[in-house]
Amino acid sequence: MEAMMNDLVQQYGYFAIFCLMILNGMTSAPSSPLVYLPAGYFVAVGPLDFSYVVLSGTAGNTIGNMVVYYIVRRCGLEQLFDQVVFLKKRRVAFDHFRRVFDRSNVKISFMGKFVPVVKVFVPVAAAVCNMKQQVFLLVIVAASTIWAVGVVLHGYYLTTAITETDGKTQTILIALGLLSLPLVVWWFRRQFKTLSE
Repeated sequence: MEAMMNDLVQQYGYFAIFCLMILNGMTSAPSSPLVYLPAGYFVAVGPLDFSYVVLSGTAGNTIGNMVVYYIVRRCGLEQLFDQVVFLKKRRVAFDHFRRVFDRSNVKISFMGKFVPVVKVFVPVAAAVCNMKQQVFLLVIVAASTIWAVGVVLHGYYLTTAITETDGKTQTILIALGLLSLPLVVWWFRRQFKTLSE
C-alpha cells in the first residue's frame, strides 16, 4: 500500500494528493500519513512545493468531509445506518459520540479530526446535530490544514535528516520520527476523553 501511495504521489503529484484526500475525508482510507509522508519526501527532494501539497490535501479532505456531511443531512441518520455496513457495526460507539458532540460540537469537531477512530464520525455527528455548515467548514479547514502541515513537515524533515546524517544518527531519527506521531494522537485522545467527561 505504501509503495502504491508513493508511486501515485510521485507520478500525479498534487492531483493524486487531492483525490486521495477526498477519499480520506469520506472514508478515512487511505490513511493520511500514507499520502502526506511521501509528499513531504517529494517536497524535500524537489518536485513538489510545500504550500501546494498542503493546499491540495486540505481541499481534498475538506471536500470529502463536506460530502459526508451533506449525504447525512439529506438522507438522515437512520437510513444511513441501514445502508452502510461500516456504520451499522459502530452504532453504539456513534451514539456515545453523539451525546458528547451535542455538548461541545466545535471543540469535538476540531479535536476529533486528530483522532483516527473518531474522525470518521465527525461529519456524521455534525450533520445529525445540525451544526451550521459554515462553522463546520471552518473547523474542518483549520483541522485539515494543521494536520497536513504537521505530517508533510514530518516527511520533509525526516527526509532531510536522513540524507544529511550518518547511518547511526539516521536510525535514531527514524525511530524518533515514527514515535512522535503516535504521541500526538495519544495526546489528542487524552484531550478528547477530558472533553467527554
